Amino acid sequence: MHFNTKIIQPTPRLLAIFFLLGSSASATAQDPWPAEPTSQAINLTSVEGPGSNDFYNDLSGASYDQVAERTWICRNGPWPDSKIWSLVRTGDGSWEIEYRAGLRCEWTGFADLEGLTVAEPGTSRVFGVIEGPDRIREYDLSTPGQAETLHEWDISPWTDAQGGYGAEGIAFVPNTALSDHGFVDGGGLPRISNGDLGGLMFVAHQQGGPIYAFDLDRKTGAVHLVGRYATSRDETCGLEFDSSTGLLYAWHDAGHDELEVLRLGSSLDPSGGRRFDHLALYDAPFNGSTEGMAISPGADCTDGKREILLTVDDGGADSLFYFREFSAHCDTCPADINGDLIVDAADLGLLLAAWGNGDPLRDFNQDGQVDGADLGLLIGAWGGCP
Repeated sequence: MHFNTKIIQPTPRLLAIFFLLGSSASATAQDPWPAEPTSQAINLTSVEGPGSNDFYNDLSGASYDQVAERTWICRNGPWPDSKIWSLVRTGDGSWEIEYRAGLRCEWTGFADLEGLTVAEPGTSRVFGVIEGPDRIREYDLSTPGQAETLHEWDISPWTDAQGGYGAEGIAFVPNTALSDHGFVDGGGLPRISNGDLGGLMFVAHQQGGPIYAFDLDRKTGAVHLVGRYATSRDETCGLEFDSSTGLLYAWHDAGHDELEVLRLGSSLDPSGGRRFDHLALYDAPFNGSTEGMAISPGADCTDGKREILLTVDDGGADSLFYFREFSAHCDTCPADINGDLIVDAADLGLLLAAWGNGDPLRDFNQDGQVDGADLGLLIGAWGGCP
């Protein structure tokens, strides 16, 4: 894409003016489902197999790998039949079970597996959250039918299940996103991972609906609680993070049937903890026990639309739906670096921090360097976002 813009060199006076400017915008009202109705979505339940297949019961989690263009799906039982599947594109753009060297990409035996996420897109390494013992486990799923447990972390001291309501969703958030989008720890201080994952693991909890942020270390197996963050509802059962926009998607079930969109920024909560900044709340497209979602990045939007897959626990023949017109929060505003849907002093500060280097998130015109041309584009978008 070519931008025709006058290069503006930053001066101390100019920068001071822009740092003094600022505004905020948020969408707090509950809105209709931002995609086609269920009657127009594609029901993918039958791709697992004919008849009453293994998607019919206990389908619990999903996560999208944008590099491999793979969707991971899991079910949480009944033990020992908890499973993970890999779905890949069909020739017409839909989804099917993946086969490698003639072998079906299906793995069995994961206890009460409630959610999945990927920390290294493009690989076959997957992280799952296990309810009950409340563990995070990393699996190598390179060989169809043979799952290797690589690492395990005990998060039960913080997420212990009560009456079967425990750790239910998981999402990996890389360090670059944490620093770019204003994430702070429980004490209000900027925080990224000190471990070797290159980011933090967020875990959603059904009891009260909070999201926990953990710093995990592969070498030592250590777990460090970074913070506990309230959401808008008292139950959260699914998480997905969009690295292209810096937005966190939290699914609220248990009678709520809502999708909440959160920023990584947070504020003090009356309970004494912190609360993620609320951006939007959407009605679900149907009433059912939706527990997992796989969302394509906002950067992949075409004509303002992208994809989302929803998993339904005990949905029978209606357990996996594929929506192709999900229009919420596409990445249409490059100058909005921190993803809060307003171009302001916070974005200017992030741009200046990368001045002179080739950070792709801040190099708006993709010429290999963050410079006056990028500053000009940010100034041109000041106060708004398309």
